[in-house]
Amino acid sequence: MAHRRRSISATTLFLILLTLLVARTHGAQAIPVYAPGDTTMASQQDSTRIEEHRPRFILNIGSLTHSSDSSSLLHSSQFIWTYSQFAGEVLQYSPGVFTRELGEPGQPMQLTINGIDGRGVAIKLDGRPLNDPLTGTYDLNLLPLEYVDQLELLSESQSGYFGNNAPGGAINAVTHQYNSNRPITKIRYMQGPFEQILTDGLYTQHVARGVNVMFGFQRSVSDGRYPNSAYDAWNIRTRVRYDHSDRWNFWISDLYTRSATEINGGIDPTRSPSLFDEVTAVVRTEEASQTTARRDITVGGIAKLLPDTTARTRAWLYYSNIDREYREGIEPFDSARIVDNTLLSFWGAQLEQQFEGEFARLAVGGEYERRSLEKNLQIGATAENYLAFKANGTVFPLRLLTMSVFVREEFLRGGNAISFGGLAALSLTDWLSITAGYSSVNRFATMQEYYWRTPSADGERAEKELHRQAEAGVRFHAGPAIDFSLTGFRRTIDDAIIFQPLGTTGTFPTATILVIQETELRGLRADLLFRAWNVEGRAAATFMDYTQDEMEARPVPRMNIHAELSYREQFFDEALEAKVGIRVRSQSAHDGLQFIPQHLLFTRQSTIRLGAWSSLDLYTVVTLGDAFLTLAWENVADVHYMITPSYPMPGRNIKFGVNWMFLD
Repeated sequence: MAHRRRSISATTLFLILLTLLVARTHGAQAIPVYAPGDTTMASQQDSTRIEEHRPRFILNIGSLTHSSDSSSLLHSSQFIWTYSQFAGEVLQYSPGVFTRELGEPGQPMQLTINGIDGRGVAIKLDGRPLNDPLTGTYDLNLLPLEYVDQLELLSESQSGYFGNNAPGGAINAVTHQYNSNRPITKIRYMQGPFEQILTDGLYTQHVARGVNVMFGFQRSVSDGRYPNSAYDAWNIRTRVRYDHSDRWNFWISDLYTRSATEINGGIDPTRSPSLFDEVTAVVRTEEASQTTARRDITVGGIAKLLPDTTARTRAWLYYSNIDREYREGIEPFDSARIVDNTLLSFWGAQLEQQFEGEFARLAVGGEYERRSLEKNLQIGATAENYLAFKANGTVFPLRLLTMSVFVREEFLRGGNAISFGGLAALSLTDWLSITAGYSSVNRFATMQEYYWRTPSADGERAEKELHRQAEAGVRFHAGPAIDFSLTGFRRTIDDAIIFQPLGTTGTFPTATILVIQETELRGLRADLLFRAWNVEGRAAATFMDYTQDEMEARPVPRMNIHAELSYREQFFDEALEAKVGIRVRSQSAHDGLQFIPQHLLFTRQSTIRLGAWSSLDLYTVVTLGDAFLTLAWENVADVHYMITPSYPMPGRNIKFGVNWMFLD
């Protein structure tokens, strides 16, 4: 109790100091003062004058950074000029990001940022959390890319403020906000190999003053390259936004996805002459599959309740439910039966108040979440409550210097934890700046980790990890022509929680938990953008060493590089615009992780070493009016490679599509 009182007192003191600082700088702003009896300054509204039209829509209502960068590869104005179909494909071109894939559309994937997998990366939609509290992750296949206006990728030095269990970073998907009295319709169609088809439709319009309605759908299907790998998913998204005034906006949204996925367990190397030949390759099972239904409902609002219009109040109320059935044939000739049925729901509320002064900004808030697991074969039924208080302060005492700090206190399962971090940026010249940051962030064990019935090898229960990271970087920015950044980082993890395979009771092994006392990651991230005439080049590279209890480990590649070179030109008096590009991906050898579909787990393995590889894609995008026509030739050299054993990645293939917006 004494420790808890000290921790709460420290958080309270931090909030008081930052509030006083912002109040001091805010009070320095000029406020009109009228002398007693002086009515010349008090203007009366002229009732004969027609009221001027004032915009009601508040910009960046779904953004956590309150900004939008249309030059970023994570912005819709950029990825519409590519052949990306899913959010994971867009993110993998950012430094530090690695996606562990199973080689087929719609199959489960694992997102990793700077060596930290999806359990330690907070995923948000317009600021509301999406991470499944059972596994701690979110399947990016469920998020339609056409719904997204911008993906905000937040660094580790600040991500602990924005989300629970976010030591690796945070990603916020900012959705498109439409503001038009005219009806807007948008259609996207994309076709790839093995009957892969993506169809997306959208309709939006103001139906009353300040009321915008949006409806969208997406259908994604694929027969799969190998037996038992078909995918069929429907997504329905709706939103009603009410812009009451330029000081208060309110919305309610519903995101529903239902999918059926066949899971073959990868290729069996002991029975297959070649892993990459669709005719002779033998899959591990032709019986396993899963059906998943998920609904995410959000009620959100943003308001300017204080006289200062830069001070924003934000609130979210959300509810999610997940229903997953996993089927598997136990014997080679058995028909599939339900092995596991998971029913999970969580709801919560978040409130945040922001203040802004001349030399400082402050944000304070609180979060509550109720998590209910109604059914799960491995865990059973359980429920828990999560509570957090947080604060984030930024000061800029000098024009060239910015410093920010955050603190977050969390309460879960009868315990509490305090996370904190800071980041400083100094501009040495107009084109050169340096940054330095440090964070100490806790990650509570997921429900799956904490209540796992198979005991760990040492009998220790997984409770929480402690991540400490220090980073320093330099950025060279010479206008739009060149932008280069290089960041070095070192991270230590106390009591890292990992899974490893344990025996085989059916088609796939089960798993046990290991708690690694000390894990260390050291690495470099590099990001390059250059433009010359109509040519643009981009590159993102990550180099990382990984040790567990002073033993070298390779769950992720030591080197991961993505690069792109493109040429863009306008023709026929700007009636036609075309872009031609080449993309290169390269990864070094690594062990990878074994996928256990029943529990949606990626587990440590060392029996198969995945070799280094490089692949090359060619693509072109042409605009005709409001239509974007896309043609892509992927893996031109037909390179054979895997990211997860033993799931071959796609060979040489062609994709084409159209993205078309209609007005009226």
